[in-house]
Amino acid sequence: MLSMLATNLDLSVESIELFSLVLVRVSVLVFILPFLSITGVIPTTVKAGLSFFLALAAFPLLPPAGFVIQNSPIFFFILVLEQVMIGLMIGFTATYLFHFVVIGGHIISRDIGISMGGTMDPIQDESGDEIGVLLVLVFSIAFLVKGFHYYFIQVVIESFQYIPIGHFNWEMLPIARTVCLMSGLALVTGVKLAAPVMIALLMMSLGMALMSRVMPEMNVWVVAVPLKIVVGIFIMWQSFPLMSMLFDSNFRQVQEAIAYLLKSGAVHG
Repeated sequence: MLSMLATNLDLSVESIELFSLVLVRVSVLVFILPFLSITGVIPTTVKAGLSFFLALAAFPLLPPAGFVIQNSPIFFFILVLEQVMIGLMIGFTATYLFHFVVIGGHIISRDIGISMGGTMDPIQDESGDEIGVLLVLVFSIAFLVKGFHYYFIQVVIESFQYIPIGHFNWEMLPIARTVCLMSGLALVTGVKLAAPVMIALLMMSLGMALMSRVMPEMNVWVVAVPLKIVVGIFIMWQSFPLMSMLFDSNFRQVQEAIAYLLKSGAVHG
């Protein structure tokens, strides 16, 4: 079949095989990148078309292969598996851009007292907190407005310069180290994102406790519940500049993690 296609398009079989490998890596990246993975927003056909045109853009820029693709299904399957692994490695690291937002939103929802309701998170495709989903949608818009998506298009192209086809280093230590570091960073940054609301509600709770001692006849619970929601949302609104700074800082951390993986994922020598 590849021979017939190569004859009709005046291309070599090896070129078609190489393009197929490029398409596999790009497709895996596109389908799991932040924002593009939002369920129900971007159709699958659009993602497939974007993957195809990005692969077309990356294919002429491929470095010399340095090997000949053997006429062996097993060898070709290993190369396909390699491209899937590279795409997952980069794409999964990129998803950490929004993990701290989900964590911080969950903490805020819990402290405000509205975490029991739950709604659908379009990025994670699972049930989430209202505040967490709201923040994810807000920062998804910020992701596009700030132009961060251009970086990931650049990564798709440059990944073939750092890790040419057939030169992937299968050592798992850099991947495990990156997952551990980024997971810890997401937790710490999520707490930082929720810190203003946490501190404000703590101070309010202390004030309500003192009020209950001064005025025992007052039903503090009835007053505290709606007041916590109002104060929490107000402080969160005022904290958006800080959240934006954390988002930018986390984006730089994701950039460094991806650069580290690209440099560690190539076979040297």
